[in-house]
Amino acid sequence: MTMEEDIDFIMRQTDYTREISYQKLLEHNNNKIFVIKEFMGIPFSHKEVPKKSIQQEIYSQIRKKMDITDFYKKQNEKLEKEIQENNQIIYNEN
Repeated sequence: MTMEEDIDFIMRQTDYTREISYQKLLEHNNNKIFVIKEFMGIPFSHKEVPKKSIQQEIYSQIRKKMDITDFYKKQNEKLEKEIQENNQIIYNEN
């Protein structure tokens, strides 16, 4: 879309004049969505989420999987230990 189309779009969605629409577009680096969000009072962030390379995403997923696996392994060990302790208490009472 051209700048003029963006200004027309903003003017249809808000009550901004052509001049204000143009200024707001410049403020928000030609991002018409941010202009409309500002008009509506919706909080937004100018920070862009850093994009990961495919390799980074693969290793990130592997680390998450390993962390989850380690967590469940520790939980299972803890549960087995508690079961053994409870069984010893029951056998000792009899």
